[in-house]
Amino acid sequence: MIRDADANGGEFEELESDFSAPLLDAFLERMSSAREQTLGIREVSTGRKPKGRFLIHRFGRSLSTGEAEVSSRFFYDVLDRPPASLWVETLTRAVSIDSGIYEVALLAFVPMTCVALAESGRAACPSGSLLFVDEIDCVLRGQLNRLIKADPST
Repeated sequence: MIRDADANGGEFEELESDFSAPLLDAFLERMSSAREQTLGIREVSTGRKPKGRFLIHRFGRSLSTGEAEVSSRFFYDVLDRPPASLWVETLTRAVSIDSGIYEVALLAFVPMTCVALAESGRAACPSGSLLFVDEIDCVLRGQLNRLIKADPST
């Protein structure tokens, strides 16, 4: 497993302390632009649904002790983050209705070739910073799982 290089001049490390939705959105946009420039195309599609699992990383919950990193054979970093190349979207939700405070999380897609590594790290992560979407009961789970379930007509 090859870890993503930090080609963003320290911006990746900023996400350790300032994991705001705008900062994460900007980072994801730059990643998307870099992919487009490198590949010379906007989207890659084979017409088939990808196989894998969606993962949520909740910023600020990592204990930074490295259990997930070591157990996953360095799929995760010491802050329990999956490789940046797998990051898909920023998720935000209100901590409470009237607080005006939001929890920021990251949605990543883990391809089947990496699921065993991701599961090993997730099992060793006691802080709650890592959750597979199919482990939680929410509307998001159903919406995302429809994207990756095999189409019976193919």
